Amino acid sequence: MGRLAHPRRCTGRCAGIPGQARRVGPGHRVSSSPLPENPVHSNPGHSNPGHSNPGHSNPARSTTADRTRVRAVIVAAMESEFAPLLARGEVTGDAVEVGGARLQPARLAESEVLLVRSGIGLVNAALATTAALLRLSGEGLEPGLVVSVGSAGGFAGAVSVGQVAVGSEHRHHQADAVAFGYVLGQVPGMPEHFPADPSALAAVAGLDGVVVGPHASADVFVAGPLIEKVLADFPGTVAVEMEATAIAQVAHSFGIGFVSVRGISDLCGVDAAADHAATVDRVSAAAAEVVLRILSS
Repeated sequence: MGRLAHPRRCTGRCAGIPGQARRVGPGHRVSSSPLPENPVHSNPGHSNPGHSNPGHSNPARSTTADRTRVRAVIVAAMESEFAPLLARGEVTGDAVEVGGARLQPARLAESEVLLVRSGIGLVNAALATTAALLRLSGEGLEPGLVVSVGSAGGFAGAVSVGQVAVGSEHRHHQADAVAFGYVLGQVPGMPEHFPADPSALAAVAGLDGVVVGPHASADVFVAGPLIEKVLADFPGTVAVEMEATAIAQVAHSFGIGFVSVRGISDLCGVDAAADHAATVDRVSAAAAEVVLRILSS
């Protein structure tokens, strides 16, 4: 999510996903709609595709063509950030729910993708991204890119409300292991920051309304005195949110490229919460359009 905890959590019918959904165990189907089987999740002869072993791939299904069939895993925290992706794409298979995350096979910009609604915050984002990547791996598939999409708070002078901020690099702005020799924002054992995929950045270069720059993430709403602290600790940061760096860390661990695309819903000031509520739908739609551009590149 970008900025503000959403009071609602979809546990039934979700926008753009036909059929009645229900919460079940990991990997089980949650939509009763008669949608066509997605080739990403198709596993003839295996009664439960949700429990395939990620460490045991089927050589017959692990060809180069198969492994590049999924263009991207695209992760949004909230329904308001997830819905614009569904509206611009075509559902190609049943949704599944794993650990509270919703995984939806779809086609966007003529590319097969796995859309993920993760829930808000670093842990939810990391859990959902890992679940999506392991599910694909169990099918002998891997995406070419992991994308974090939705809304974010921006800093005045760097971005404006309504623009789309694409992260050039990502840090945990609440991570502090300096006492052990790490730099501020670095998780022990991880890089100092997580860079964006160069090809994704090239795809958005020069686009009107798009600002490229460093992003920072934490399980905290950035407002008041915290604004000055983030800017002092991480000069040049253009946007803050609550998921992207966790998703970037998971993508790094899997050796997959990453990019974050966030519509700026507010400028982290005293009215940030109200501004976010008023603009999140619009800016999430703008971010979804930039994601389509990346997928088409």
